[in-house]
Amino acid sequence: MKHIFTQKHILITTILILTLTNIIHAQEANKGFELPEGATARLGNGSINKMQYTQDGTRLALTTSMGIWLYDTINFTPIYLLKKHENDAIFLAFSPDGSILASAEHPGVIHIWDTNTGKHKHEVNNEGGTNRIIFSRDGEKLGVFGVNGSVRLWNTNTWEEIEVFPDLVHLHLDGIRSLDFSSNSFMLAFGNNVGIISTVEIFSGEETQTYLQHAGMVTSLKFSPDDDLLASAGVDNTIRVWDTNSAELKLLIEKQPGANNLTFSPDSSLLASGYSTGDIILWDVQTGEQRQVMKGHFGRVKDIAFSSDMRTLASASMDGTVRIWNVFTGKELHAFEDHYGHFTCFDVSSDDKTFVIPIYEPVGCLWDITSGKLENIIGMNAYYYAQDIAFNPTGDIIAFVSIENYISLLNRETGKHLKRLVGHDHPVASVVFSPDGKMLASGSRDMTVRLWDAIALEEKHVLKGHKKEVNSVAFSPDGTTVASGSKDKTVRLWDANTGAEKLVLDEHESGVSSVAFSPDGTTIASVADTPEIYLWDAATGEPKKVIDGDESGVLSVVFHPNGNVIATGGQSGVVELFDANSGESVGKFPGHWKKVTDLRFTTDGNKLVSRCDEGVLYVWDVAGI
Repeated sequence: MKHIFTQKHILITTILILTLTNIIHAQEANKGFELPEGATARLGNGSINKMQYTQDGTRLALTTSMGIWLYDTINFTPIYLLKKHENDAIFLAFSPDGSILASAEHPGVIHIWDTNTGKHKHEVNNEGGTNRIIFSRDGEKLGVFGVNGSVRLWNTNTWEEIEVFPDLVHLHLDGIRSLDFSSNSFMLAFGNNVGIISTVEIFSGEETQTYLQHAGMVTSLKFSPDDDLLASAGVDNTIRVWDTNSAELKLLIEKQPGANNLTFSPDSSLLASGYSTGDIILWDVQTGEQRQVMKGHFGRVKDIAFSSDMRTLASASMDGTVRIWNVFTGKELHAFEDHYGHFTCFDVSSDDKTFVIPIYEPVGCLWDITSGKLENIIGMNAYYYAQDIAFNPTGDIIAFVSIENYISLLNRETGKHLKRLVGHDHPVASVVFSPDGKMLASGSRDMTVRLWDAIALEEKHVLKGHKKEVNSVAFSPDGTTVASGSKDKTVRLWDANTGAEKLVLDEHESGVSSVAFSPDGTTIASVADTPEIYLWDAATGEPKKVIDGDESGVLSVVFHPNGNVIATGGQSGVVELFDANSGESVGKFPGHWKKVTDLRFTTDGNKLVSRCDEGVLYVWDVAGI
């Protein structure tokens, strides 16, 4: 009996060991950046906000629109993608031993992570929002500077609030344009819009020094690691280094337009400055001489960080890369790619080979749809935050609209601007070519739909009738009808030749966000950030069916080329497929972390592309539907 009992225990113990081993292996396999089930490619890894090395220089963390990426800087591989924030994580800080990472969003939510396991440890809600976070030198405190001008200190063992220092500064009233928060002494530095810099000691709340010499706005501030120096850059095209004890100017570097993101080396002997050109310059703090000029980025530098051993420097840019440089030679060692901005919209070429995707900076990315690789980058002139973008049917012309009142046309291959179509009184939200490429429709916040001759590049008709801004426009497959969805809760159908209003579809209880025609032109689908998906008879305007979709609200809708399936994207981040005849759900693709606003099928119907507010695109395999 004793022998049997022992065998049983051995068997149970063995099973437990195997089970625990499988759990551990499963946890190790789940790094957070794997493609979700059903996805064949991901385009983009989220736009970069801030970055920081661990103290030992072996890892680099980036806060992005997709989450917090943790990279191995020895082997240049991703370790984890940490996702918990509902809003974009902006600020981050490592504990001195590198075992803990804190990430923060502006509203005040701070998440605490174990960097060895990638596990979430704690959530801190900082009253007053978040504008900077730092660990104390001993790692026992987390200091948080809030958007309300207060500083709160948190115990990093219990995550209880220790002390509050309120109203140290009024950021907006005082015209503050730059700041830094020292982990060495919890000292604050502020630079305002008229060139005045001041430092504040948080425990007394008193201003310790005032620096008066910048002629205009201060754009960047940085304490040296020992707090003995303070570097500043301004619109007067100068970089200045100050003694924080005496407020004496120690170094003046002139003729530095666009200098920003100042960063001291760990021993304070070097100062790095980044530029809108993408260059990084290393300066000798004692002499002001240039030590290195690092060239490789083609977009504005967003952040700079030194490794603790000073062998490498990391730089993040609007060109979508984080580059690792050898400090002594100035040579690039590696580039972490695919952080190409916060994609705002996209389109797929009619040959199913290429995406076009604008990013925040004035460039657009052309990607190969099969491999997910970047093909080309084209200039898109001075725009900000593109609202919509569209290929013409032959794929050689791209139309895009931003927060301006016009539509821009450019050549796909050369990026050359062909024409601005001017006529709208307010920003344009949606643009689409007719199936034959001879017309262009646009919808605007000015409550109008406009039809343009895409050959002569001139306005044909102004369609008036909507009572609020127009969010979405679509052509029927034969090009004779235009559908428009508006914030006034209606879908309107227009004659594309005469501009006359044909029908008003008015069953929605909220503003219409997306409209789409079926491939045969007999049905119109529309959604309005509610669970309901309306299918309308395009000839009579009568509702044919109402499908219950995402309970959190459906924002985007598109028909499959076979006409039997519709795809929707909603607030929950789930892409869902429905049978257009029965209304039944025939497939779900969870994977996006934020709301899905744009969808496109390839013309062969084998792939579905979705975009969400993370600024990331997924390509889904839908060949089996």
